[in-house]
Amino acid sequence: MIIRLKSCLGWTVLILWMLSLPAAAEVVDRIIAVINDDVILQSEFEAFVKPIEARIKKQGLPPEKEARLISKMRKEVLDQMIDKKLTRQQIKKLNIVVDDQQVDRSIEMIKKANFYTDEEMLRVLEEEGVTYQQYREEIRSQIERARLVAHEVRSKIVITDAEIKRYYDEHKELYGGRQRLHLRHILMTVPPGAGEAEKEAVLQQMEDIRARLVKGESFRDLARKYSESPVAAEGGDLGLINPDDLAPSIKKAVAALKEGEVTPVLETDQGYQIFLLEKRVTIDAKPLEAVRDEIRRILYNKVVDEKYKQWLKDLKARSYIRILHRPAADEKTLESGRG
Repeated sequence: MIIRLKSCLGWTVLILWMLSLPAAAEVVDRIIAVINDDVILQSEFEAFVKPIEARIKKQGLPPEKEARLISKMRKEVLDQMIDKKLTRQQIKKLNIVVDDQQVDRSIEMIKKANFYTDEEMLRVLEEEGVTYQQYREEIRSQIERARLVAHEVRSKIVITDAEIKRYYDEHKELYGGRQRLHLRHILMTVPPGAGEAEKEAVLQQMEDIRARLVKGESFRDLARKYSESPVAAEGGDLGLINPDDLAPSIKKAVAALKEGEVTPVLETDQGYQIFLLEKRVTIDAKPLEAVRDEIRRILYNKVVDEKYKQWLKDLKARSYIRILHRPAADEKTLESGRG
């Protein structure tokens, strides 16, 4: 039943209508969330989570850990879909439109940045269980959301010279002549209280991943596929790291690497990790004037992120959001915003 609600009254009528159905009637789909005059259908939700769930199941995790991870993922996906519905409504309200040529240009930029040919990009998408058309629509949505942020948030931000100077003074270590390591990592966690067999299974999976890396498989692709790190989507990119900020065991392991080499599997406080040394960088001391624009961008992006989160929070507070069914997470009916 694909039904678009026009108002809270429409929702009430729909509930009464559904309650009047004969007990033997077959319901082919159901609404799991209402967001203003939009809905999220069970089929829509399942189509989104199915490929993610399949990737989790391919990891060969212990059953309990796999179930916890899937349950957490499904809850997060539903929350993200609600956020996306809200932003989509605002995009439509502001008449923000992104044409095919703009999508084409963005995809070409992504291909150049990752050194992908058309065939390589299609292969990566296929491995992720995403069609090219689905990818195009996601890129279109990203551009639309960026324009929405520009309209609602960016235009209201001003970074002063005093703020730039304060950041420069508080981050002298970033602009001195010290060595930095550009690192990537793959992380797999071990649940608290895990037994030796469970730890051994995670370790063996990491050893298998390292063997594939040594044979030449892409670190970024394997990080996106297997890592449980917050930066997995970025190919495990940790950016430039001060060696002194690393734990002693990690610092010692990466110190012995040449650029492009990977560490053995390391047991750390976070779990089992593999690190790739992408590059060693010596950062020369830079005067304030040389880094003013860079610092302005850093501060700007930080403020944009904070203000966007607040904007979205405010938008939720003034919106009608009703979760009727939280699949595999919370069976209770929850409600936020206006009733």
